[in-house]
Amino acid sequence: MDSKCITAIVVDNLGNVWIGTSIDGVSKFNGESWTTYNTSNSGLASDHVRSIAVYSTDMKWFGGCTDGYDEWCGFFMCYAAAVSRFDGANWTSYIAGESDLVGEKVNAIAIDRGGKKWFGTDAGVSEFVWVNWTTYDTSNSGLANDYVTAIVVDNEGNTWFGTWGGGVSKYGLPVPTPAPTVTATPTPTATPAETGTPTPTPTLTLTCTPAPTATATPTPASTPAATSMPTPTGTPTCTATNIPTATSTNTPTATATTTVTPNAGPSKIFLPYIVKPGVP
Repeated sequence: MDSKCITAIVVDNLGNVWIGTSIDGVSKFNGESWTTYNTSNSGLASDHVRSIAVYSTDMKWFGGCTDGYDEWCGFFMCYAAAVSRFDGANWTSYIAGESDLVGEKVNAIAIDRGGKKWFGTDAGVSEFVWVNWTTYDTSNSGLANDYVTAIVVDNEGNTWFGTWGGGVSKYGLPVPTPAPTVTATPTPTATPAETGTPTPTPTLTLTCTPAPTATATPTPASTPAATSMPTPTGTPTCTATNIPTATSTNTPTATATTTVTPNAGPSKIFLPYIVKPGVP
C-alpha cells in the first residue's frame, strides 16, 4: 500500500481489512500481504474511495466519485458520484448520470437488516434494492439536509443519517402503539320468572237447579184410578265458578355490546432529530 491519504477502513467477514484511499483506489490486507484494486487493474469505478460497506454475503460496496484529483489529500474535485460492488471475482459499477444514483460524491454507505443499501451523497440519500433506486431529499422526505456525511443502522433496525448543517435524521418505525383492545359484554341467559303471587287452585263448585217435578191429577171415574205419572220435563242446569287464572312474566334478554378502540398502523417515516450543527 503506497497511499498516505486514507478515507475509509472496514473489516469483512473473513477478517480482511479493506482500506479506501483518496487517489489510489482500495487496498486489502489479509494479515500477511496486500492487494490493491484501482481503475487500472480492476472494475473499480474511481480511484477516489470515500466510503466502504460489507454485506452479510461478504459483498463489498465502495463509494466515491469520478474525475477527481487530489494533490495534497485535502482537496478533491468530484464530478459524478460513483459506487462499485465487488463479490470477490466480479465488479459492477453505478455512476450518477448513467444510473439513478444522484449527486457528485458518495460520502457514506450502510446496509440495513433487509439488505437495502443506503448511499449518502451531497444531493440526498439514494436507496438501492435489487435493481431499483429511490432517492430521498428535503423535497420528498423529512431528511434534515441534502448533504449527507454519515449513515449507521442501529440494533432496532432504524437508519440514522448525519448531515452537514441540518443535524441528524432517523428513518424507521415510530414507537409501537399498543394493539386495540376489544371489550365484549357477554349476553346473559334470561331466566323466566313469574311475577306476583300465584292464586291457589280452588275446588270447582257446581250449582245445579233440579228439574221441576210433575204433579199427577187423578181423573174422576166410576172406579177411581190414578192416571199414569207424567214424565218430568226440563233439564237441570249447572254453573262452574272459581276458575283460577295465573300470569307470568319473562326477564328480557340482554344484548352484547363491543367497544373497539381505533388504532392507526405504524408506517416507516423520517423523524428529524435536530442537533445544533457544527463545522465538520
